[in-house]
Amino acid sequence: TEGDYQRSLGQCIRYGVPVLLENVSEEIDPTLDPLLGKQIFRESGMLNINIGDSTVEYNEAFRFFITTKLPRPHYTPETGVKVCMVNFVITPLGLQDQLLQKVVAYEEREIAEKMSKFVQLGAANKARLKQCEDDILNLLSSGTNLLEDEEVINTLDNSKKIADDIAIKQAEIENSTKICDKTRAKFVPVANRGATLFFCITELGGIDPM
Repeated sequence: TEGDYQRSLGQCIRYGVPVLLENVSEEIDPTLDPLLGKQIFRESGMLNINIGDSTVEYNEAFRFFITTKLPRPHYTPETGVKVCMVNFVITPLGLQDQLLQKVVAYEEREIAEKMSKFVQLGAANKARLKQCEDDILNLLSSGTNLLEDEEVINTLDNSKKIADDIAIKQAEIENSTKICDKTRAKFVPVANRGATLFFCITELGGIDPM
Protein backbone atom coordinates (compact mmCIF):
# COMPACT_ATOMS: atom_id res chain seq x y z
CA THR A 1 0.00 0.00 0.00
CA GLU A 2 0.98 3.66 -0.30
CA GLY A 3 1.50 3.95 3.46
CA ASP A 4 3.74 0.90 3.62
CA TYR A 5 5.67 2.11 0.58
CA GLN A 6 6.43 5.51 2.11
CA ARG A 7 7.18 3.96 5.51
CA SER A 8 9.65 1.49 4.00
CA LEU A 9 11.30 4.24 1.94
CA GLY A 10 11.62 6.42 5.03
CA GLN A 11 13.28 3.61 6.99
CA CYS A 12 15.78 3.02 4.18
CA ILE A 13 16.60 6.74 4.00
CA ARG A 14 17.10 6.86 7.77
CA TYR A 15 19.45 3.85 7.90
CA GLY A 16 21.25 4.38 4.58
CA VAL A 17 19.87 1.28 2.87
CA PRO A 18 19.83 1.41 -0.98
CA VAL A 19 16.38 1.30 -2.60
CA LEU A 20 15.44 -0.02 -6.04
CA LEU A 21 12.08 1.18 -7.41
CA GLU A 22 11.15 -1.01 -10.39
CA ASN A 23 8.86 -0.71 -13.40
CA VAL A 24 7.98 2.97 -13.08
CA SER A 25 5.88 4.70 -15.73
CA GLU A 26 6.61 8.04 -17.36
CA GLU A 27 4.84 9.79 -14.47
CA ILE A 28 6.85 9.58 -11.25
CA ASP A 29 5.17 9.85 -7.85
CA PRO A 30 5.27 13.55 -6.79
CA THR A 31 6.15 12.51 -3.23
CA LEU A 32 9.56 11.50 -4.60
CA ASP A 33 10.35 15.02 -5.86
CA PRO A 34 12.18 16.10 -2.67
CA LEU A 35 14.25 12.90 -2.85
CA LEU A 36 15.07 13.24 -6.55
CA GLY A 37 15.88 16.92 -6.10
CA LYS A 38 17.91 16.17 -2.96
CA GLN A 39 16.00 18.80 -1.02
CA ILE A 40 17.92 18.04 2.14
CA PHE A 41 17.92 20.51 5.01
CA ARG A 42 19.65 20.68 8.37
CA GLU A 43 17.61 20.87 11.54
CA SER A 44 18.98 20.58 15.08
CA GLY A 45 22.31 19.56 13.62
CA MET A 46 20.80 16.63 11.70
CA LEU A 47 20.20 16.20 7.96
CA ASN A 48 16.52 15.75 7.12
CA ILE A 49 14.26 15.40 4.10
CA ASN A 50 10.50 15.50 3.60
CA ILE A 51 8.83 12.39 2.20
CA GLY A 52 5.10 12.92 1.82
CA ASP A 53 3.83 14.36 5.09
CA SER A 54 6.75 13.06 7.12
CA THR A 55 10.17 14.47 7.89
CA VAL A 56 12.84 11.77 7.78
CA GLU A 57 16.40 11.85 9.02
CA TYR A 58 18.65 11.61 5.97
CA ASN A 59 21.60 9.20 5.91
CA GLU A 60 24.26 10.22 3.35
CA ALA A 61 24.91 6.54 2.58
CA PHE A 62 21.41 6.24 1.10
CA ARG A 63 21.15 5.54 -2.64
CA PHE A 64 18.00 5.52 -4.78
CA PHE A 65 17.65 3.64 -8.08
CA ILE A 66 14.70 3.64 -10.48
CA THR A 67 14.13 1.29 -13.44
CA THR A 68 11.53 1.14 -16.18
CA LYS A 69 10.63 -1.47 -18.78
CA LEU A 70 9.43 1.17 -21.23
CA PRO A 71 11.43 0.86 -24.48
CA ARG A 72 11.45 4.61 -25.16
CA PRO A 73 10.46 6.49 -22.01
CA HIS A 74 9.95 10.24 -22.23
CA TYR A 75 10.46 12.04 -18.96
CA THR A 76 9.93 15.74 -18.40
CA PRO A 77 12.94 18.09 -18.44
CA GLU A 78 12.26 18.74 -14.75
CA THR A 79 12.82 15.05 -14.01
CA GLY A 80 15.81 14.84 -16.33
CA VAL A 81 17.80 17.47 -14.46
CA LYS A 82 17.22 15.75 -11.11
CA VAL A 83 18.44 12.27 -11.98
CA CYS A 84 21.28 10.52 -13.80
CA MET A 85 19.72 8.48 -16.60
CA VAL A 86 21.46 5.34 -17.85
CA ASN A 87 20.14 3.70 -21.01
CA PHE A 88 20.70 -0.06 -21.01
CA VAL A 89 18.89 -0.59 -24.30
CA ILE A 90 21.08 -2.62 -26.63
CA THR A 91 22.53 -0.84 -29.67
CA PRO A 92 23.05 -2.33 -33.15
CA LEU A 93 26.82 -2.18 -32.74
CA GLY A 94 26.68 -3.72 -29.27
CA LEU A 95 24.44 -6.56 -30.44
CA GLN A 96 26.65 -7.16 -33.47
CA ASP A 97 29.69 -7.52 -31.20
CA GLN A 98 27.86 -10.01 -28.95
CA LEU A 99 26.67 -12.04 -31.93
CA LEU A 100 30.19 -12.00 -33.38
CA GLN A 101 31.52 -13.54 -30.17
CA LYS A 102 28.84 -16.25 -30.30
CA VAL A 103 29.48 -17.06 -33.95
CA VAL A 104 33.26 -17.20 -33.55
CA ALA A 105 32.91 -19.38 -30.43
CA TYR A 106 30.75 -21.80 -32.47
CA GLU A 107 32.67 -21.79 -35.76
CA GLU A 108 36.23 -21.16 -34.53
CA ARG A 109 36.33 -22.37 -30.94
CA GLU A 110 40.13 -22.30 -30.81
CA ILE A 111 40.25 -18.65 -31.87
CA ALA A 112 37.63 -17.70 -29.27
CA GLU A 113 39.57 -19.48 -26.54
CA LYS A 114 42.78 -17.73 -27.59
CA MET A 115 41.10 -14.32 -27.51
CA SER A 116 39.75 -15.01 -24.03
CA LYS A 117 43.19 -16.13 -22.88
CA PHE A 118 44.81 -13.00 -24.34
CA VAL A 119 42.40 -10.77 -22.42
CA GLN A 120 43.19 -12.57 -19.17
CA LEU A 121 46.94 -12.43 -19.77
CA GLY A 122 46.77 -8.74 -20.63
CA ALA A 123 44.90 -7.97 -17.41
CA ALA A 124 47.34 -10.07 -15.37
CA ASN A 125 50.34 -8.27 -16.91
CA LYS A 126 48.85 -4.86 -16.14
CA ALA A 127 48.15 -5.90 -12.54
CA ARG A 128 51.70 -7.21 -12.18
CA LEU A 129 53.17 -3.98 -13.57
CA LYS A 130 50.95 -1.90 -11.27
CA GLN A 131 52.17 -3.88 -8.26
CA CYS A 132 55.79 -3.17 -9.24
CA GLU A 133 55.03 0.54 -9.50
CA ASP A 134 53.37 0.53 -6.08
CA ASP A 135 56.36 -1.26 -4.54
CA ILE A 136 58.73 1.32 -5.97
CA LEU A 137 56.60 4.23 -4.74
CA ASN A 138 56.44 2.74 -1.26
CA LEU A 139 60.20 2.43 -1.13
CA LEU A 140 60.75 5.95 -2.47
CA SER A 141 58.37 7.40 0.13
CA SER A 142 60.15 5.59 2.99
CA GLY A 143 62.83 8.28 3.12
CA THR A 144 65.76 5.86 2.89
CA ASN A 145 68.96 6.57 0.97
CA LEU A 146 68.27 5.13 -2.49
CA LEU A 147 71.92 4.65 -3.33
CA GLU A 148 72.79 2.76 -0.16
CA ASP A 149 69.63 0.75 0.52
CA GLU A 150 70.17 -2.71 -0.96
CA GLU A 151 66.44 -3.52 -0.85
CA VAL A 152 65.64 -0.48 -2.97
CA ILE A 153 68.34 -1.34 -5.50
CA ASN A 154 67.21 -4.96 -5.77
CA THR A 155 63.56 -3.91 -6.11
CA LEU A 156 64.38 -1.46 -8.89
CA ASP A 157 66.44 -4.08 -10.75
CA ASN A 158 63.70 -6.68 -10.35
CA SER A 159 61.04 -4.21 -11.47
CA LYS A 160 63.00 -3.38 -14.61
CA LYS A 161 63.29 -7.08 -15.48
CA ILE A 162 59.56 -7.58 -14.90
CA ALA A 163 58.69 -4.52 -17.00
CA ASP A 164 60.88 -5.74 -19.87
CA ASP A 165 59.35 -9.21 -19.64
CA ILE A 166 55.82 -7.79 -19.66
CA ALA A 167 56.62 -5.57 -22.65
CA ILE A 168 57.77 -8.63 -24.63
CA LYS A 169 54.69 -10.63 -23.63
CA GLN A 170 52.35 -7.74 -24.49
CA ALA A 171 53.96 -7.43 -27.94
CA GLU A 172 53.41 -11.16 -28.50
CA ILE A 173 49.79 -10.84 -27.38
CA GLU A 174 49.17 -7.89 -29.71
CA ASN A 175 50.64 -9.75 -32.69
CA SER A 176 48.59 -12.87 -31.94
CA THR A 177 45.48 -10.73 -31.43
CA LYS A 178 45.88 -9.19 -34.88
CA ILE A 179 45.97 -12.68 -36.43
CA CYS A 180 42.84 -13.69 -34.51
CA ASP A 181 41.09 -10.46 -35.50
CA LYS A 182 41.56 -11.34 -39.18
CA THR A 183 39.75 -14.63 -38.60
CA ARG A 184 36.98 -12.92 -36.61
CA ALA A 185 36.53 -10.34 -39.37
CA LYS A 186 35.28 -13.09 -41.71
CA PHE A 187 32.19 -13.50 -39.51
CA VAL A 188 31.33 -9.80 -39.17
CA PRO A 189 28.76 -9.94 -42.06
CA VAL A 190 26.97 -12.81 -40.28
CA ALA A 191 26.81 -10.88 -37.01
CA ASN A 192 25.68 -7.75 -38.87
CA ARG A 193 22.81 -9.61 -40.54
CA GLY A 194 21.77 -11.12 -37.22
CA ALA A 195 21.68 -7.70 -35.55
CA THR A 196 19.74 -6.22 -38.48
CA LEU A 197 17.20 -9.04 -38.32
CA PHE A 198 16.75 -8.55 -34.57
CA PHE A 199 15.99 -4.83 -34.87
CA CYS A 200 13.69 -5.39 -37.85
CA ILE A 201 11.64 -7.83 -35.77
CA THR A 202 11.50 -5.49 -32.76
CA GLU A 203 10.22 -2.68 -34.99
CA LEU A 204 7.42 -4.80 -36.42
CA GLY A 205 5.33 -4.04 -33.34
CA GLY A 206 5.22 -0.40 -34.40
CA ILE A 207 3.67 -1.09 -37.81
CA ASP A 208 0.02 -0.16 -38.15
CA PRO A 209 -1.85 -3.33 -39.27
CA MET A 210 -4.29 -1.17 -41.17
